[in-house]
Amino acid sequence: MLTYRGSVNRWECDENDHMNVRYCVEKLYETFVAGLAMTTNKRAKEDEESYRGIKRAHIRFQNEARLSAPISGHFYGLFESSSAGDFDCLAYLQDTSSGKFFCSMLLQLSDPPNCSEETSLSIEEIPEVIPRGLIEAFPISNISMSKAEEAGFVVSGRGLVSSEDCDGAGNLKVPSYMGKASDSVPNLWTHLMGEEQVSDSEGGAVAEFRKTFHGVLKEGDVFTVMSGLTEARGKIQRFAHLFFRERDGQLIMSAEAISVRFNLLTRKASKIKPQMLKRLESKKLNLKL
Repeated sequence: MLTYRGSVNRWECDENDHMNVRYCVEKLYETFVAGLAMTTNKRAKEDEESYRGIKRAHIRFQNEARLSAPISGHFYGLFESSSAGDFDCLAYLQDTSSGKFFCSMLLQLSDPPNCSEETSLSIEEIPEVIPRGLIEAFPISNISMSKAEEAGFVVSGRGLVSSEDCDGAGNLKVPSYMGKASDSVPNLWTHLMGEEQVSDSEGGAVAEFRKTFHGVLKEGDVFTVMSGLTEARGKIQRFAHLFFRERDGQLIMSAEAISVRFNLLTRKASKIKPQMLKRLESKKLNLKL
C-alpha cells in the first residue's frame, strides 16, 4: 500500500553523497505511521501515540538513494511465517521510476494493527527485506554503564532529548534514535583509529541495523550513547550501540549495526586494509564479562 511519496533533498545527504541513514529511517517511519492511519482510519497523531510501543525494529539498506531520487514508500501488515519471525508490519522505500529498493524496516509492536488481507503480505514475497546478517537481537538486555565500560564500550554520544525529537506523547521517536546513533559514530571512530586517518576515497555505509527497546526516553531526559566494535573482517564491520538514561542509568535501547567499507569512487564495497584491520582487532569489545 502506497503511503508516502517524496524525494532526496540536498540537506539529507551525508559525506558519502547519498541520503543519510537518519533521513532514510525518518521517511520509513512516516511511511509506517501513515500506513497505520490509513488501515485503522485514525488520525496519524493518534496512531503515532497509540503505537509508540515499538519493541524491535530491523532495518536494511539495500541501495543508495542519491540526490533528487524519486521515492515511494509502502506499508503492509505481515502474515505469520518463519521468515517474518515476530515482526508485525513492514515499511519500505523504493525508487518511484525503476522500482529499485532503497531501504526497509520491519517492526514488532506491543499492539499490532489489524490489517486486512488487502493491506497484508507474506514477507517471502519481498526477499530483499528479510533479515540477513542480524538474525537475532543483540545479546545484551540488562547491563549497567559501568559494566559496559568494562567490556570496552566508550561514550560516543550524549545530549538532551528535545521536543523536536519527540512524538505527540513526548517520547523520543524511532528516527531520532537513528540520528543520535549516526551522530555518535565519528567519536567511536576516533576511539578506534586514533590519529590514523582513513582515506578520503573511502567511507562506511550501514547495511543493516537492528534495535531492541527496553524503555522510553522522554522530552527533557539526558541520554548517553555507548558504542563499540564487535567484529571486523573482509568488507564488514559490526558495531554495538547502547542508549542509557542518565538520571537512573537505565538501558533504554540496545542495537547492532553491520557496516561495509565503501569506495566513494567506484560506489562499491571494498575490503578493509590489513593495517586498519589490525588496529580494529585490537579494539574489539569483550562481551564475555
